[in-house]
Parts: sequence; C-alpha cells; structure tokens
Amino acid sequence: MEGAEPKTKTKRIRHCYPRQEVYHRFIHDDEYYYSNKAHAISSKGNYLALGDIGKYKSVEDIEKYWYPYNRVFAVIDRENKKILVSHKYRDLTYE
Repeated sequence: MEGAEPKTKTKRIRHCYPRQEVYHRFIHDDEYYYSNKAHAISSKGNYLALGDIGKYKSVEDIEKYWYPYNRVFAVIDRENKKILVSHKYRDLTYE
C-alpha cells in the first residue's frame, strides 16, 4: 500500500512482577510496581501497600487517602536509608 505510514511498535513497560521482585524494586526505585498474585501488593513513591495503589494515582493522593491507614505496610526514607515496616500483616512482614 502506497502512502500508508509505517506503524511504529512501542515497547511495553512492565509493571507486574513477582512479589519478591516488587520488594527489591521498592527499595531501589520509586516507580509504580505491583504483584497480582495472592495477597497482591504494590509500590509507588515511598510507599509499599497491600492491594493495588493504582498506576495513575499521585504520591500526594496516597499520602492523603492511604497513609497512615491500614493498607500501607512499609514506608522508605531513601535519604537516610531506613525502612519502616508495620507488623500488622505478619506474613508480609516475614517476607
């Protein structure tokens, strides 16, 4: 076909990972990641939460509506290299 513009294929950005990988990426990066296995978790910014935080929510929304409520179970301070982990969810705390 003449005159048809070639379609460029964009590379898909992966955000769904195994749970252990979400923990690793949470420590090293502040982007959005999640695991959709049993007891789904997600991370964005400085927060690690039970359930899906949401790709399009801002960090300010998370601070306003989620933290310090029951779903956020870890908060990281990357400047001082400290992590605060809640002991409310024993299985997740153990991991």
